[in-house]
Amino acid sequence: MNLKKKPGLDLSGSFISLLWRWRGSLYKLCYKELICFLVPFGIVSIIYRQALDVEQKRWFAIVTDT
Repeated sequence: MNLKKKPGLDLSGSFISLLWRWRGSLYKLCYKELICFLVPFGIVSIIYRQALDVEQKRWFAIVTDT
């Protein structure tokens, strides 16, 4: 990897793009799993906050509290 193409790395987009281009990047290893976790978590969170009434929230808390 040639770092001379991006002189003066800062904490903005160039640093993030450097991490993304790095072949052994931790982000490349984890981003798929992170997306697979965040999408269902977001769906359950939205359903809990917007679609359930008080009684359903109590039932949800009882079912999930093990």
